[in-house]
Amino acid sequence: MVVRNRDHAQPPPSTTTRIFFVEAIPMPFSTTGAACRHSGASEGNTLRLAAGYNGIGAMTDETALSAVTFKPRPARRCRLVDMEHAIQPSTSSSALIQSRASDLMLSLMSYKRWADAALLAAARSLPDSFPELERGYVLAIIRHYHTVDCIFRAHLIGVTHEYTSPNPSEPATLSELQQRVATIDDWYVGHASKLDERELGQVLNVKFTDGQEQTLSRSDILLHVSQHGTGHRGQVALLMQMRGIQPPPDRFPNYLRSVSRH
Repeated sequence: MVVRNRDHAQPPPSTTTRIFFVEAIPMPFSTTGAACRHSGASEGNTLRLAAGYNGIGAMTDETALSAVTFKPRPARRCRLVDMEHAIQPSTSSSALIQSRASDLMLSLMSYKRWADAALLAAARSLPDSFPELERGYVLAIIRHYHTVDCIFRAHLIGVTHEYTSPNPSEPATLSELQQRVATIDDWYVGHASKLDERELGQVLNVKFTDGQEQTLSRSDILLHVSQHGTGHRGQVALLMQMRGIQPPPDRFPNYLRSVSRH
């Protein structure tokens, strides 16, 4: 079915209605509102647009389309048995999934430690010609995501942290920051190595420095810490590249190759 926008003689469109003509072709299914129901292809059903359709070829803005093509697909049964099997795996496969989830979180934290160490080493080796303003940006970016790491560590162990902002002024040097980042990264690797599937799914109440509150599982927090750091390392890498400096590799496959060599 192709939906086309045409002029319509009557009735004139209102200010809140756009006019569309619907050309229906035989299809092996029909729709009613937001739900789709299978029907036999021999019944010759057409595709009807119910929501917002006024019966004369017009649809309101709520369902207005500019150019949409609905292509017929062969009718097939919904394989609910397969879906239930995926949602409720067998006991043996469940143990495997749990192991893989724990291994994934440990890999992400180990990857983060590897990438952070390489970035801090590169940042401390920036040439004297690197602009002081941008050097300050590098320091501030790494300090920011390290601070977030510290905040979420406090949430994971259930203690109150001292941060009122994710952008503090300390530590003020890359050398001190390098030591602190290494320490917190070691902690995350150790923490992830001790978690099982049940603990990864444990829900914690988290309060952000801006006052917002949210419930996050331990796996949510670990994934956020990993992705948050990756994004900000990319910012530092871009600052380096803009000055003709090649940043260290920061891809997960590079980490895996590094591990395989040891």
